[in-house]
Order: sequence, then structure tokens, then C-alpha cells
Amino acid sequence: MNKKAKFVLDASALLALLNLEKGWEKVRDILKHDKNTVCMGAVNYAEVLAKSIANGKRLEKIIEIISEFEIQIMDFDSSLAEHAGTLKPKAAPWGLSLGDCTCLVLAKHLDATAVTADTAWANLKNDFDVMFIR
Repeated sequence: MNKKAKFVLDASALLALLNLEKGWEKVRDILKHDKNTVCMGAVNYAEVLAKSIANGKRLEKIIEIISEFEIQIMDFDSSLAEHAGTLKPKAAPWGLSLGDCTCLVLAKHLDATAVTADTAWANLKNDFDVMFIR
């Protein structure tokens, strides 16, 4: 990335934008104003692709649309995996998935704000910088 990431999108945030769900405008505004400072972890990217395909969308079309947003897809290495694996049991009581945990630890690693539609993350807000789109 040329600039330091300011925002890390969770799958729920990007899916809200792609499907024009409640809160999609907030994601659009982040991308519009901070285009070169928005990223997403590879794990969450895979989740977006999988859910989009499950909803009948073609993989090639989804990849094309996402690439137009110029979101940097970040690799997820063993160190981040260890942190996410450690966070998951702590976050489980609030229903956070492993994908949620990967987004949170990537955002913390990058000193960025995690962007999500999942309000259950509020239970961890003291430990992470989180922006809710809904």
C-alpha cells in the first residue's frame, strides 16, 4: 500500500455496499474519500466472494466490481492467524465469527479502523477501533 491503511472492511460492510443494504452509503463514502487507504483481509474477501456466489452472482463479475473500488486485499499471515485464533474464543460469546476476528486483528495490526455492519462487535469496542455502518 502506498499509504497507511485507515480503514479495514469487514465482509459485512462490503456486502452491504454490493447489495445496497442498510448502511451502504457509509461504505461508499469511505471508499470515495479515502480510496487509497482502504483494505480488506484475504479471508474477508473470500467470504464476500463465497456469499455473492451463493446468492447467484458470477465470480468474474463480482471480482470486476470489487476491483473498481480499489480496495487493497491484504495477505493474512501466520502471526495474524495466531492473534485471530486467540481472539475467537474471547469473542465467541457475542457471536463473532472467525472472519470477524480476522478483520479486527488486521485492523489493529495496521492501526486502522475496522468497518462493519455487525453490531455485536460493540462488545469489543474498547479493544478495537470500530466503525459501525448501521
